[in-house]
Amino acid sequence: EFAVEENPSDFKAPYYLGCLYYDKERHADAIAAFEESISRGADFATPYRNLALLRFNRSGDKRGARRAMDIAFSLDTADARVLLEADLLRRRLGVSPRSRRKTLEQYYDTVTKRDDLFLEYITLLNLTGDCSRALDLILSRRFHPWEGGEGKVPEQYIFSKLAVALKTGDPSHVKDTFAYPESLGEGKLYGAQENRQYFILGVMKRKAGDEEGARECFEAARGGLSEPTSAVYYNDQPPESIFYQGMAWLALGEHGEANRRFYRLIKYADDHIDDVVTPDYFAVSLPDLLVLDDDLTRKNRIHCNFMKALGLFGLGDREGARELFDAAVKEDPGAFAPSSNRDLLFDLLPKYFS
Repeated sequence: EFAVEENPSDFKAPYYLGCLYYDKERHADAIAAFEESISRGADFATPYRNLALLRFNRSGDKRGARRAMDIAFSLDTADARVLLEADLLRRRLGVSPRSRRKTLEQYYDTVTKRDDLFLEYITLLNLTGDCSRALDLILSRRFHPWEGGEGKVPEQYIFSKLAVALKTGDPSHVKDTFAYPESLGEGKLYGAQENRQYFILGVMKRKAGDEEGARECFEAARGGLSEPTSAVYYNDQPPESIFYQGMAWLALGEHGEANRRFYRLIKYADDHIDDVVTPDYFAVSLPDLLVLDDDLTRKNRIHCNFMKALGLFGLGDREGARELFDAAVKEDPGAFAPSSNRDLLFDLLPKYFS
């Protein structure tokens, strides 16, 4: 404080003071200190970056947060962490995947510096339908594990492989998803749910006239847990595994078993859509970078709409399913599971259904 008063032209003293206030959770004081540093001519990214986080997390000033983060990145376009945080902020503000992809492509050399940022770009490729390029980029890089990244690289690998398989008619891409390349940086979880892959392989075999092979795949796709749960952490069971169980039962002519699973998805969604969700105190491996405060209640609402959409699709209510898929994606355009499953069900798989 003495240094701030003694030298009005010094922008570093208020910056350091802002960091101290931030650490002590004196957020209003921290905002004032960073703003003072900036008003004195701060010429590096961190005061703007810190101010962006405070505005978003503590003041609710979303426009101000984006403005500060954009300036932070403009001051050092080689800073991959700031670009990652800027992209995460844009996602939280509802910026479209196509627009976010365009920005990352503009600074592609910076994107390649971090696994998590590079994977975000790959995710945007998959979200915008460029699955072949996404797959090529995944296979071109050796990834390394990071906290909060567990399961993310394999999911993009699996989805891009499935999308390429359905676009090209080559089932070998589906078979590739049952064993991960070492370059992904992680192996399969014990008891991994592979209902989606087995079901898609089954419909491709049936389309090709291999009924025996299709039946084997559908029987494999029936297995696993069939009770829906929340999906807050990376190793929580995704609801699509139950959905594809149901679709496999349908493909085998067992409508009762199939409908039981679809109704469970709908019931869980209806029962829990208004839940207020908070993170467990000892939570680890949350599936997002936690630099920005997240609204888990909102994420639960998106998850429940997604879950109900799957149930309605299985029961044959395609219009109702699409409305709920679209509602989930509208609330978070970057929500991968609703977007990717909507693409599979409405764009990629239909030509394989009789």
